[in-house]
Order: sequence, then C-alpha cells, then structure tokens
Amino acid sequence: MHLFRSARRCFTRVAISAPLLAVLAAFGGCVDGVDGPIIDDTGSITLALSNASAPIAVGLPAVSAVTVTRLDGYSGTILLSADSLPTGVTVTFEPQALGGQSTTAIMTITAATTAAVVTDTINVRASGVNVTTASATVEVKVLTGSIALTSPSTAVTIPQGSSGSIPLTVARINGFATAVTLLAEGLPANVTATFTPALLPNGTVGSTLILAAAAGAIPGTSAVVVRAKGQGVADKITTVQVTVSPSTTADFSLTAAPAAVSLVAGATGQTAITIGRAGGFAGSVNFAITGLPPGVTATFAPSAVTGNTTTLSVSATAAAVPGAYTIQLIATAAGLQQHTLPLVLFITPIPGVKVEVAPASLRIAPGGFAQAAVLLARVAGFTGDFVMTAEGLPAGLTASFSPAPVIGTATTLTLAATAATVPGTYNIVVKATAGSDFGTFTVPVTVATSALRQ
Repeated sequence: MHLFRSARRCFTRVAISAPLLAVLAAFGGCVDGVDGPIIDDTGSITLALSNASAPIAVGLPAVSAVTVTRLDGYSGTILLSADSLPTGVTVTFEPQALGGQSTTAIMTITAATTAAVVTDTINVRASGVNVTTASATVEVKVLTGSIALTSPSTAVTIPQGSSGSIPLTVARINGFATAVTLLAEGLPANVTATFTPALLPNGTVGSTLILAAAAGAIPGTSAVVVRAKGQGVADKITTVQVTVSPSTTADFSLTAAPAAVSLVAGATGQTAITIGRAGGFAGSVNFAITGLPPGVTATFAPSAVTGNTTTLSVSATAAAVPGAYTIQLIATAAGLQQHTLPLVLFITPIPGVKVEVAPASLRIAPGGFAQAAVLLARVAGFTGDFVMTAEGLPAGLTASFSPAPVIGTATTLTLAATAATVPGTYNIVVKATAGSDFGTFTVPVTVATSALRQ
C-alpha cells in the first residue's frame, strides 16, 4: 500500500485521528469520505498509437491501433478522444471507453467530401478519473483525388487503308473512384479514332485506341492528343505522333484488342491480334514475344499466320508478382521489316487479406489477460467476411475476437491465461479466413512466471 507519494493522493478514512490527519496534510494528501481504512486509488496511464501518420482521402480512411498502458494498478474507465481536427475530418474509436483492464482500441480517421487538402496534427487523448490525461499525436494528410493517363507508345504508323493501335492506362489516385472518359483530338483528315472502351467505369484501368486510316488519308505525321476526363478532377492528356504511310509497297501492321491484358495471378488472359496487310502482301507472319516477367508465359494460336488474326494467351502462376508490365509482341515476315507491338500486362493479386497485429508481441500473467488490435487490409478488392482464429495456443491460454466474424477492417484479440498456464514464450498465429482465402500474422506471447507489475 502506498501511503505517501510526491504526487497529490486522495484517501478514504475510518476513525482517522487528528494527528494522523495533520500528517497526511503535511505530505500533500487529502482525506475524503466516511470512516474507513486508507486506500490509494490513484495511478497513471500512457498512450501509444501504431501509426504516427495517417494519409487519408475521400473513401480511403486510415486505421490505427490505440494502446493504453495502465500503471500503478489503475483500473478506472478510460475515455478516448481526439481534438484539433482539420475541417471535414472525423475520428472514431472502437471502443471509445476502455473499462476494467481493457487496454486496446481501434481508431479510424475519415475524410468527408468537404475535407480541405491539408497536412495537420491532431491530438489523441486518454482520460480517466483521478488520473492525468495521456496524449499522443498523429499527422493527418488529406489528399485529393486525381487521375493519370499513360501509354508505353508515343508514336504509331498506319498504312493507308489500314489501322494501328495504342494501349492506354488510366490510374485513379487518392481515392478517386468514378468513371473516366477518353477522347481523341487533332485527328488528320480521313483518320478515325475508336477507344475500346471509351468510358472506363471504376475498377477499369486499360483501354485501346484504334486509329484507322482510310484509303484517301494523306500521308504525313500529325500530333493527336488523347484526353482523359473525370468528374471533379483535372483532365490529363498524352500526345501520340500518328504517321499515315503510303501503301504502295508490301507491308503489314499489327493491332491488339484489347491492348491491355489483365489477369489474376494463377489465371490466363487473352487478346486478339489483327494483321493489316498492305501493298499486296500475302505472306506468312511469325509471332514471338519478349519482356515477360518471371512466372508468366505466352502462346500464340497460330504462331505462324497466313490469314489476318491470331490469339495471344498469357498465363501467370500464383507466384507471379502483381503489377503492370509492358511486353513486346514481335512479328516477322520474309523480305519485310520486323514489326513490334507493345502490350500492357496487368497482373492483379489473388483476392484475400493482409493481417497485422499491434502491438506485435504480448506479455500475460497467469490468471490475467492481454489485448491487441488486429488490422485487416483487404487485397484486390476482396469484400467477404473473415472468420478469426488463433493457432498454437498452449494449454490454459484461450483467445477470443471482438467483433467476430469481421465484416470491416479491424477486430480486437483478447488472450486469457489460467493460473495453471505454463510460463514461457509461444508463437501464436492469428489467422483471418474466408473460404479458401486467408492471411496470417505470428504474435510472440510470453506467459510470465508470476503476476505482472506495470
């Protein structure tokens, strides 16, 4: 029992004599209540956040684990709050009140459509009765949505009476999630432009610009501007040099539709390759491909083409690294110049979840419990519910999750040890499962030899 400390303490009394009251007052104590034994009901708390910065945008909240450490046996209810919020930014806690021995909560920072584009610092506070408020700060960056338009090709040559294609990629940045429209400007006479597709709904990133030159198109080079438009964001453009060539000599051109091949790791995607023949060319065209990333293979059916079309099939193993790649299709014909056609290959990850636990390690006393925040990052647009389990638990140690199952992005793990739990360090595997998809995170848990003193 602590009778006197340097900080001011409050005591409850029973039959406390006048001399003792004077001693308590001399040491900065206070006496309250009715007759009773002296009880030290104070303590202290500290506050920690798993993330010191929080980039957010409309539709893209930031999540952080909030950990409160109770010192000197403090067991009162702790209330969590945040202040100094920028305009349009809100903060919620789950739970907001930590009762009993609870020490962990989930903080979600959200930007409304009215949020200003700023970088600011907000204060997170933990407060309770008879305890000094603890605080921590987090830097909030409110980002604005935008789009980007790119192409691996900056020029295309089209024989008169034929066509050529340009692959295009639209990237949505900082939470922008609406449709994008593509337009072509500055086309030369007798040259038409078609986009496949011209309207890209949210989630669609690739399109093919097909430029067709009529027989009467005048040979020459023109700068064609491709424009991407989205509601509420600035237009983005890229310029393509379009050359119309005479078709008096034997030649051929290549067109891919679509020019961007999208597939999930472990699956196959296809695109149709069209040969535009000019100047009376009727020979065989042989196809090959270069620039494939590891774990990706490609085949042509047929690979030697006497007609006008072939099908390119691209397959990725489950181990293929997700990302955007530019691959080169190579076409050769006897006596003619070699032609290449760039294709964009999009490999997306297998839908699932990434699991993170904060704090990353735990200590627990026999007969006690410990808590941690479990953060779930959904991969490749996965939207299913997750069943949470903990594997590797020794006898006497149990695990529970709240909420469970998880329909959002976070849950709280509670580990409870009986008095008979054997002391030691155990690697507990926290697992989130939905059908055949799952993610794991290993948490070292130390069961102490005796009750922990904070």
